[in-house]
Amino acid sequence: MLLGSRGKPTHEPISVESPSETDTSPEPCKRGSSRQLRASSVPWEHGFQSGVEVQCRSREIKTIVSEGSRVRRWARSLLLGASLALMLIASVQLLCQQGGAPGLLHRAHCSVILGKSSALSNEPLQTSGVAPEGAAKFSRVDSSASSDMELRTLQGATIVALSDGQLVLADPCSSASQTQRCTLIDRGSSTVALRCGISTVSGLERFVTAQPGGSLAADCSSIGHWQRFWVRPHADGMISLQSKHGSFVAMPEASAVVNEVGLASSGAARDLSFRQAQHICNPEAPMPKMASPPTWNIDMDTNDWCFKQISSKMPAMTRSGKVDRNWCWVGLKESGCHQHWGDHRTWSAMHKLASHAGFTVDNSFAPLHHPELCDKQQLGISRSWSKADWHNAKKWFGDVVAVYVLSLPDEAKRLDGISARLAELEIPFTAVWGTDLRMEGAMKAAQREGIIPETFNATLAQLQALNKENDMGRYRNGGIAGTIGCLAGHFRVQTHASKYPSPLSVIFENDVSPADDFVPRLWSLVTEELPCDWQVVSLASRCAYGQCVTPHLTRVQPDVNEPSSRCHHGVNFGFQGMLYRTSEINNLLDAWKPVAFDESRPHCLDVDVALAAISDRVQYYAVPNSQGPGMLQELWYKSSIRQKINIANESEFES
Repeated sequence: MLLGSRGKPTHEPISVESPSETDTSPEPCKRGSSRQLRASSVPWEHGFQSGVEVQCRSREIKTIVSEGSRVRRWARSLLLGASLALMLIASVQLLCQQGGAPGLLHRAHCSVILGKSSALSNEPLQTSGVAPEGAAKFSRVDSSASSDMELRTLQGATIVALSDGQLVLADPCSSASQTQRCTLIDRGSSTVALRCGISTVSGLERFVTAQPGGSLAADCSSIGHWQRFWVRPHADGMISLQSKHGSFVAMPEASAVVNEVGLASSGAARDLSFRQAQHICNPEAPMPKMASPPTWNIDMDTNDWCFKQISSKMPAMTRSGKVDRNWCWVGLKESGCHQHWGDHRTWSAMHKLASHAGFTVDNSFAPLHHPELCDKQQLGISRSWSKADWHNAKKWFGDVVAVYVLSLPDEAKRLDGISARLAELEIPFTAVWGTDLRMEGAMKAAQREGIIPETFNATLAQLQALNKENDMGRYRNGGIAGTIGCLAGHFRVQTHASKYPSPLSVIFENDVSPADDFVPRLWSLVTEELPCDWQVVSLASRCAYGQCVTPHLTRVQPDVNEPSSRCHHGVNFGFQGMLYRTSEINNLLDAWKPVAFDESRPHCLDVDVALAAISDRVQYYAVPNSQGPGMLQELWYKSSIRQKINIANESEFES
């Protein structure tokens, strides 16, 4: 029997003939009640009166004469309805099986049988500090697309990840669950990880991270401490998941927090309130009174001498001609700072080196106002921390700071190195992939994501970078794909960090090793020295330029000794370790991006240069790298990935 067929009628139908072909204006249909006109499409309707004459062009209407009792009519209606329902259920179950209908049919039919489950809330899953018996219960079922296990609620819903990493419940047959489903990965010792996305496609899978303050989301490309959950079994065979921070996954309505982004952790309302009350600056530290940026005024003859000296020693640096630059300042930076990248030297020491090498003149110039306050190497030596200091610093760090590592998928050695170091320091972190413009479609993907403006013309920026005024390709005629990728990667991890509630966000590049006492150093820096107007801090700034404001901090300023057309390039280098006030990241990006992605000024594509260039509009502080050994040590892997990509000159926008 076909689905929806009434079967053989038990009553003789009344045929109503169509008018003859010669009738050009038939009689209008004589309408009884509206219920009578619906009789042909709704069988067994009570109260239908037979014998109605209906004349309509070119159709035959057959009506059913009802003679049974009301009880019989309702019984037949119920019987037919039950039959239809059973047939629908069987059809949908068949469609939902592996190899069934495509995603569109999956979605349409599953929503029929799931009832309330098909209208699942769009609110993200959250966790709560409930007792184990109050946590969400899940059953483990085989995944239809892999050997992993899926989690299902008592109502049959499964967990999927949205594009921003938030986790929601979805119909198991929906198209979303087929592409962004979350499966269970056994990690041993009664621990598991949740992997979301397409596990068979490299780079499209993410592991769920549990932040110490609360939120969880599918955001990590590898499994660390924060990506592991304990499995807590129940007597009925179901399980609950408990994060490493003690929180249990719960349904949205059972959570202690209702407006948290992503998955909130145990007691998130209490934790969030606690974190916001913590010290993220020193309220008693005075706001710095800023002087004009340090300026080195030299006469034309002296500038000509410095230009000739540099031309004879490093002709590649002067290929663009004199242009509008202070060449004695260029020589001081290049010979004194850039060529001693890993050294912890004061500006005074660097000036002596450059002058002795013949790159600049021995005229007095201080690139930092009040250098006696912070431009001292001994200030980078670790101080003696008491047990109370360590205890307070670790408590503060765990409550206030989230740590992220920027890396690329093919940089396994570097990521392994910093992962081991952070594990040694007991610092949990989230790894975030950067942008590799050697990959096909990477530029367009970054533009769709919003980390590179859609209006940005990379080809034009490449041409501008290679002209003689900018001369950014003087090393083996390289390109700028690595530089743009580095910039976009930092904007990606910043944007990611801005979505989470930790007041402070530390972002490391993958070639850095924090000091043994990094945690108490950061705690001391923030709570004892950092003024409360701050937005961003560089934890190791090379060629620091601006003004010393505390023993360990400078206030960064734009280098007015270099033209704006070069983005005031050449100072405040290094993004190996950056500290952000999380609530200010989006404000920073609003000011930062338009300057960084200016095709006419390709030097602004250097992420650190662009931020220094707008330091008169944002509150940017830095720990000068003259202080040694300092909070961070940069690890040398023989080559820079960014430079390697630039030299290879490989990207979809370069020819």
